[in-house]
Amino acid sequence: MLPIIWMSPGNSYFKDKEVAYLLKEAIKKYDKAVILIADIPAISTYLAMWYNLWRAREKAILKWNNIKNRTKKIVNELWIDENKLIIVDRDVEIKDNSEYIKRYDIIQRLYKNNLKFHKEVNDTSEQVLKNSWKDYSVGDIEKATHYLLSEIAFLEYSPHFFWVDKVAYVYHKNWFVFEDYISWIFDDNFKSYLDFVLIESPYETYLPTSNQYQTRLDIIKSRWTIKCMFVPYFEYFKVDWKNYSGLFFEILNKMALDNWLKVEFTEQTWYGVISERLNSGFADIFCSPIWPTKKRKLENFFSKSIFQSNIFAYFNSNNPYAKQSLESLQKNQKLRIAVKENDIHHDLAQEFFPNARLVRVPQLSDISEVVKFVIENKADMTFWEDKLTEKYLEEHKLAQNTLTKKSFENDIPITIYDNCFALPWWEFELKEMLDMTIQKLYW
Repeated sequence: MLPIIWMSPGNSYFKDKEVAYLLKEAIKKYDKAVILIADIPAISTYLAMWYNLWRAREKAILKWNNIKNRTKKIVNELWIDENKLIIVDRDVEIKDNSEYIKRYDIIQRLYKNNLKFHKEVNDTSEQVLKNSWKDYSVGDIEKATHYLLSEIAFLEYSPHFFWVDKVAYVYHKNWFVFEDYISWIFDDNFKSYLDFVLIESPYETYLPTSNQYQTRLDIIKSRWTIKCMFVPYFEYFKVDWKNYSGLFFEILNKMALDNWLKVEFTEQTWYGVISERLNSGFADIFCSPIWPTKKRKLENFFSKSIFQSNIFAYFNSNNPYAKQSLESLQKNQKLRIAVKENDIHHDLAQEFFPNARLVRVPQLSDISEVVKFVIENKADMTFWEDKLTEKYLEEHKLAQNTLTKKSFENDIPITIYDNCFALPWWEFELKEMLDMTIQKLYW
């Protein structure tokens, strides 16, 4: 099933947080999503609000551009894979399509001939006009119905347009006229190729007893303190008893000073629980380098990239598997890979070597422990970044001849990751404050 998020220009609901939540949840549940921002149908709504044609068109296109640009920005901030998202330009791809026009004519005939459908379409369209606080007539309601009929016509055409068996309209509240339409209320045709999915944002599923704090940044400013958790990470985040230093510490400290905040380090943690701890409110920022993998991008926000890491496979030099091809290793059920549970090594091992046996190192051990396991022949291989390996070998001279880097193809990394701070999901304001500091220092 392919989810379709239809965004209406001028609809005050579609703020950045709500758009981000709809996108994240739709892709998380269905792996792909379609966004359609309709400008031309919106003109009819503005005409019904007593705007002249020129002004109605100008207003619709202005709001269409605004929500389109904001959506593209949100897609980038969420690190959504471009292959998972389809953004449809209705004016170019749909408006004059003969198949779409055919379906619009069918919907319009149903509107004219079916009294129950006619009434529900009018009632729904009238509610939009009521919310505009402008006077309107029955004729204005008739004009406004074009938008709703266009939506249903596009959804009817969508399975054919996207070459799928079924599509679902995604919205944050019930859309009863469409839900009735696909459930044989207006005719005897059950629309098995259409569905409706209700995705409510967290703010809509509970009633807070106080509206004092709306965002994590509000909470931070109320206590004048940023709560941070960390993992010691070479020179990027060093810990000497309660003395902290390193690149990521300096960035964090600069952001705090610029905003008159204190920094409180709540715990030393491990990568497998970062998302849960941030989103539960235990900490505000994870302040050691973290790689925004596909899985992590669906659970947390990330800052701008500070630097990139090239990831290679590393073998014990005396291990016979070090000379085998990638294809042979992927079939090898005896291959032992050193990982930390739910950490990046774990994800890479499952992705590239699904048949291998995983050798798990302690969660709170130093990040170099996976390499130590390979050197000590407790595992055959692991994944690590080349810069950290070089630093590790500089500090451990005896290990220099016992570790072999393997790329499998012309010294090209298996993958490349950005190094970022991790933030709670949905916290745009906090991300913007941190990104501004990074921008000043490094971009």
